[in-house]
Amino acid sequence: MPVPRLSRVFLALILFGAAIRVPCLAQTPSSQSAEKPQLYYFVIDRSGSIKTNKLVIPIRGALVQELGEIPESAEVRLILFNEKADHRRGWPRTDMIARGELSEWFDENFVPRGDTRLYDTVGEVLVEILQIRSAYSRIQLTILSDGIEDPPVSTRYRSWKDLEPLSQDLKRSEPPFFGTWYTLGFDPPALPAEEAGIKTQRVPSPEQGFEIAPASPSGPPLAQVDFAVSATSGRIPLQVEFRDRSKGEIVAYAWDFGDGGTSDEKNPVHIYRKAGTYTPRLSVKNAAGAESRSPGGAVIEVREPLPWWIKLSVALLAALLLWVLVVVPFFLKPAMLPHKDVAARGDSTQMLRYLVSRHGWNWLWPRSYVTLGPRPTEDIRTGAATSKAAAVARIRRAFGSRTYVLKALQENAVATIRIDKDLSGNEVRDLRPLAASRTTILQDGKQYEVGGKTFTWIQPAPGRRRP
Repeated sequence: MPVPRLSRVFLALILFGAAIRVPCLAQTPSSQSAEKPQLYYFVIDRSGSIKTNKLVIPIRGALVQELGEIPESAEVRLILFNEKADHRRGWPRTDMIARGELSEWFDENFVPRGDTRLYDTVGEVLVEILQIRSAYSRIQLTILSDGIEDPPVSTRYRSWKDLEPLSQDLKRSEPPFFGTWYTLGFDPPALPAEEAGIKTQRVPSPEQGFEIAPASPSGPPLAQVDFAVSATSGRIPLQVEFRDRSKGEIVAYAWDFGDGGTSDEKNPVHIYRKAGTYTPRLSVKNAAGAESRSPGGAVIEVREPLPWWIKLSVALLAALLLWVLVVVPFFLKPAMLPHKDVAARGDSTQMLRYLVSRHGWNWLWPRSYVTLGPRPTEDIRTGAATSKAAAVARIRRAFGSRTYVLKALQENAVATIRIDKDLSGNEVRDLRPLAASRTTILQDGKQYEVGGKTFTWIQPAPGRRRP
């Protein structure tokens, strides 16, 4: 079927528009052009010794040679310093026009004079890079100097050691950072730590010309992964402290505790709450993103908790040992046992401490009293021996004091004795019986009758021993 003339014209316009749009789409910025640029930063010494050592032309030649190898999309920054660092310039691209401008600017401003201000200038540049690093995919720092500060000029940073925290921060973070210090014709007494991100390149005869070597894109070596644990076995809940012992420059940690738990801390603490055998592992990354993983080896065995009856038995045993070894000897005995010198003197002197200590259960609960009566089992025997009669009295020490009490256990079996004199001057004994369950406080030197026997109580005053 033939196409109408008007339709043919309309179709031609559509095809023509498509042909126009296709090249336009091809010219839109690609993902490659949208990537972050690289940054090349040059820090060049222009102190008076540069001219004295005839290094002006070699430095210019090395800079021009390096600019010719830098990608056009890269950004270049350059700073010249002597006792000051007041000449700096930057170019967002390194095309032919920028290279010409840079060479012209360098020739105009590279006028060596004065002393060198190396450390403060490098420190200021490192701080600047730390602030702008996220805008770049790669950063290369080149430092050209023919000597150290003599006399010292820098005030904030006085050595490479002072600069290490800044360069280490750059080396550990993104993007990749490469720094090189070219020592032009001299051997410095102190070098920057290479693991901190700045290596040293010695140029023996720079006046004969030299080239700036490109920084290697390879990252730091893989770390040697190792760690220690505070416990390898135990019962639920088992708390284990993990201590990293890896060697190398590490920027990230990834712990797998074997039971599903993880951590990104350097030295984490983990609690195992289920019984089982677990193999924890550690993975680390260096500044270049290379990962190292522990081969294993540490095995943690977690057992079920003890049965309740074992826990109860252990608790009771611990309480018994505490009671017998601590409470009884150090608290109860000093407060309950009779003092060493208290005694009841009758036919013979009876020391109360000795009488009480004969009882075999003093290690569990010490006695504080002695019994008096006719039975052979009484501590102090009174009257004719009989096995059926009961104890007639008891002498007890009041807890924690120096007071002793005589208690009657039977009616009229105990009496206090009072010595008086009659009109003729003769001594008269006055007996005052105690009712059953009644008590009287024993006094030193006083006499008492118990079960028909007379006793004299001996209780020395504090600080005075019995004669």
